[in-house]
Amino acid sequence: MKRIQLLLIVLFGALTVNAQKTQLGTEIWIEPGYTKTDIIGWVRQASEAGFKDIRIFMMWTHVEPQLDKWDFEVYDWMFDACAKYHLKLQVTLNPNQPAWHYGKEYWGSIHSHGIFSDPKMKEAAAKYIKMVVERYKDSPALDYWWLMNEPYPSDNESPIKLVGFKKEMKEKYHNIQALNKLWNSNFNSFDEIKDIKAIYSAEWAAAVPYYDWTNYSNHFLTDFQHWVRDEVYRYDNRHRFTTNPGAYLSLYHRQEASEWMPFLDAFGLSIHPIWHFDMFTNEQYDMGVAATCELGRSVASPKPFWVAELSGGNSIFYFCPSANEIAQWTWTGIAEGAQKIIYWLLNARTSGNESGEWALLDFQNEPTDRLNMAINIAGCLNQDSVFFNKAKPLESNVSILLNRESSLIYARKKQGEEHIEAVMSCYQALAEKGISVKLEQTQDFPWAKSSGKAVILPSMITIPDILVDSIKTFLRHGNKLIVLGPTGYYNEKEDCQFLKFPFKDEFGAQPKEIRSIQNSFSISTMDGKYHFEVSKNFGIINNLTATSIALSEGNITGIRNKTGNSEVVWIPSNIDLGAWKSDNSELSQFLSDELIQYTKSQPFEFVNKTKHVGMRTLINGQSYLTVINNGDDAANIIRLKNKLNKKPSILFCTDKTRKEINPDQQIILSPKECLVILWN
Repeated sequence: MKRIQLLLIVLFGALTVNAQKTQLGTEIWIEPGYTKTDIIGWVRQASEAGFKDIRIFMMWTHVEPQLDKWDFEVYDWMFDACAKYHLKLQVTLNPNQPAWHYGKEYWGSIHSHGIFSDPKMKEAAAKYIKMVVERYKDSPALDYWWLMNEPYPSDNESPIKLVGFKKEMKEKYHNIQALNKLWNSNFNSFDEIKDIKAIYSAEWAAAVPYYDWTNYSNHFLTDFQHWVRDEVYRYDNRHRFTTNPGAYLSLYHRQEASEWMPFLDAFGLSIHPIWHFDMFTNEQYDMGVAATCELGRSVASPKPFWVAELSGGNSIFYFCPSANEIAQWTWTGIAEGAQKIIYWLLNARTSGNESGEWALLDFQNEPTDRLNMAINIAGCLNQDSVFFNKAKPLESNVSILLNRESSLIYARKKQGEEHIEAVMSCYQALAEKGISVKLEQTQDFPWAKSSGKAVILPSMITIPDILVDSIKTFLRHGNKLIVLGPTGYYNEKEDCQFLKFPFKDEFGAQPKEIRSIQNSFSISTMDGKYHFEVSKNFGIINNLTATSIALSEGNITGIRNKTGNSEVVWIPSNIDLGAWKSDNSELSQFLSDELIQYTKSQPFEFVNKTKHVGMRTLINGQSYLTVINNGDDAANIIRLKNKLNKKPSILFCTDKTRKEINPDQQIILSPKECLVILWN
């Protein structure tokens, strides 16, 4: 009940929108052994670059090198230097990773994504928080407290987690026999619960123990961060709070960010394409940045969202972004409405993991071409502050939805990221037409308040019972639903809903069969206009009252059902994954045609789909800004639909030979070009 109430606070708060010019910043890595001169020099360089924010880690193992012996000298220098240069400090707390002297469990690691296992360590963590907060709460440099770095829930069965899990199971089931029935277990009491992984990993194991434990692991991370926030608040009620999950696009289902927002003032995201974008090629990295930002912004609304870490330099074993890629990723974050973009990092670590990596400075502490690119962007933001101060991302009437339950079941079945790949297939198919869409999670989407909206559900294999009525309400309000793949096959307990389909009346049809296929398979619409490649699952429909729109070998494979002002388009085959794994041209044209009445108000689109080219749009009154990125290492050609006949001027471009834009002619984009156009 508490979590539901907190979520309502977030939803009702969405009546107001926070808009503010993007500010650029950077992490400065500090630790004992660095000199005061080093720190002042890096802060000065950050200030001269036009950065407004400095982020640091407040490492517990550094500030308490021996039990009850505290050493803040290097951090004092940083606070003093940032105050001198009028930079705001973003301070990442480290209460989840105790210093080495608290036990062997904590040897080796100086900062962790996990949380200590001993419940008694909460007392020591509270002491660490008190010492840090009381020392720096009055500093003029302090801006935000970060609750921990890149929080991620561990699935280990630690003592501190078991205490809370037993309590939560008792609140959920009330009677131990109710739990035993769904778990296929024989506990005598809730206090006996243990060895959970062994239970949900057993041969032909029941599904519910896996979901109970995984969901609680997620809750535990939420509750721990809330506890940290409350501990800080005991000593400092003037400063604000944020946190920064990593790889959110892939791991959103393990991080209950919507439930975090009531105790956060901003939502940050770590975006490291080389680490976080396994599903993408290098040509798709900019699209991955855009999608991550879009999903983060929807979670944070109406509060600000940040790109809390953005790769700034080299990873010696993998990949170093070019200056053009720094431009593309930064401008994408700006166009997606990020209030802050903080590069990881300014100066490289001298030792340990990642030593010498990720820096915007070279080995002589001189600016790289990547830092110079960031400096140029910071200059643009300042020079055109009149536009940027009140600019907001263009709002779309189209949403592509994800849900945790679908990603969890694919994880349990060891099927990888099929749900998010299907989502990204639809996202890319529209982005390459220059069409803006929202990425949102089902629990955040305003089902009952939507009118004149279209929603795409790509391979959402699980629709939890609580969501069924919300979807029906959405359709009663005269909206459009495009449903692809085996969407709705399960509920949250893995009951097969296709055996008793809950949307039979709304769809005017019901599932007849889903066939898993080994090789690719094609289906076509009855008018011959579209030909789709199918991957994984081929769906057959039992049509009742709807209009058939696709046939294959005599089987109905797609329907359209109109009821009043609402409309459902249903193709239960994986044409989304088919397009992701092969050519997406047919899906792109199909979706853009189906959504034309919902996208016609967008001021700019591409005349034709262009592979690996995307466009994002900001709006301020009657002025617009478009960010057009070519992800390819080769030239690409686009042509714009300028629906409002606005006059363009180039605000920023990585191609220094480009002097002007003629919106009535084709534009040849150079390799990895970032083109930013202001329209008046």
